[in-house]
Amino acid sequence: MEIDNEFEQSMLLIERKEPKDRSVEDDCMLATYYFMLSQGQDRQRLEQALEIFLRHAVTLYESPIWNYHVGMCYYYLRQPEAALRFLDKLKNDAEFGDTAQQYLQSCLKQLELPDFTHNFTQRSQECYAQLLKAQLTLIKEIKAGITKEVKDKVQELLHYAFARVSFSLSCPGNEPIITLEPMGNVARALQMQYFIDHAPHELTSLLKIRLGLPYDPNFTLDFGKTKLSAHNVQCYISKRNDDYHIYLHCAQLKNLLKEDFYFAYKMLLDLSNSALGELSALSQRITFDMLFELKAPDNVIAGPIELGALREQLSSLGVNLTSSLEQSYRDYEQAKSEGCTLVPDRSDIFKGHSRCFQLINEFKGHDYRLVDELHQNGVLAGYLAFESEQIFSVNSPINFEDFLNAITKTLNEHESVVVGQATGSRYYYIDFLSWDLSATLEHIVPLFGHYHVPLHFGTFRSIVPPITLNCQSAQ
Repeated sequence: MEIDNEFEQSMLLIERKEPKDRSVEDDCMLATYYFMLSQGQDRQRLEQALEIFLRHAVTLYESPIWNYHVGMCYYYLRQPEAALRFLDKLKNDAEFGDTAQQYLQSCLKQLELPDFTHNFTQRSQECYAQLLKAQLTLIKEIKAGITKEVKDKVQELLHYAFARVSFSLSCPGNEPIITLEPMGNVARALQMQYFIDHAPHELTSLLKIRLGLPYDPNFTLDFGKTKLSAHNVQCYISKRNDDYHIYLHCAQLKNLLKEDFYFAYKMLLDLSNSALGELSALSQRITFDMLFELKAPDNVIAGPIELGALREQLSSLGVNLTSSLEQSYRDYEQAKSEGCTLVPDRSDIFKGHSRCFQLINEFKGHDYRLVDELHQNGVLAGYLAFESEQIFSVNSPINFEDFLNAITKTLNEHESVVVGQATGSRYYYIDFLSWDLSATLEHIVPLFGHYHVPLHFGTFRSIVPPITLNCQSAQ
């Protein structure tokens, strides 16, 4: 399709219509027009096109031409992880298959060693700058009363760092506090911790930013003309392997759960995390679910009990609710693949320990929701790998503990954090999150060169092959 004068005039007519008056066909034509105008370079036009295409995701998600254009919008917006999901549907399409395959290969190549438009370190710095600009006004508004308008303003500011973020505002003793809430995910908690640790003093001296809701038995939430507390919530406890799962029921929120599930769910989570301490619950991998009726699910071991008594009940079962994120590691075992592992693709792993089990499970299940979420924030979930024989052989000149400590120290000190390790039949793996991948690799690659150990690097996407790194390839 070419943009001739007749086509351009018809698009201008569609553009003048109110969005609610445009048909699906009108929207798709207009979005295609914006996409063509962008020439793959005009970010504003690409975002306009994508926003219009996505309005019709429910009805058009199986349409090849819709998937093609959405995938290409994401591709030119330098979001290859999102482009993959749409272009992959077209691999066998008669019209778009060949073109889609070419762009799919390009996406996979980009994801081998991602180059973010703005990494998380940069996004955080921009967020600090915007918060500092709005700081005095924001503090005044929080002290005057936490309204929806104030929450929306804070969310808009936090979006400079986080594509999606859960948080709460409070002002105890006239001290404004932003609480970043990881919502049961250690990877989110770690990037939030980085954000807090690197916030400038001139910001946090007046506006406190903290990680997770602290244990507070007196915590309440406004709900209409009443206040909800832990006394309004009933719990059942079940155990899955070594982890505890809590079922929650609140009679006052029953109707809201049907009308606005996520809002009601967030309220119940805030009450639960305050009853236990959010970071303690997170480190112990305690998970929560909602009940519409106060009826015991299968395999419960205790309940119903008031949420206010849950902390004491879990403690009596041996759960350590004074633990921190540093104590969130757990061991795991898995069946290694048959045959010889030639590349460090994690198929040879038979045991490991991690504090980001969602990454481990999604990698095995070819599901990349968490990796995609991190990617949107400019965070890389990756792993380093090296051949075990070079380190563990009897004649190896390298002391494994010294080598491992050097790797861990280098990662933790240079814009990343170690989140796990694993042993394979051929390779040893070190898992990490990086806030600035270039800075991380700039220091870790020479370390392996110093020890004369070949370094392999992979991301937590099983469809993206690992690569071998040296000082030239890492630049």
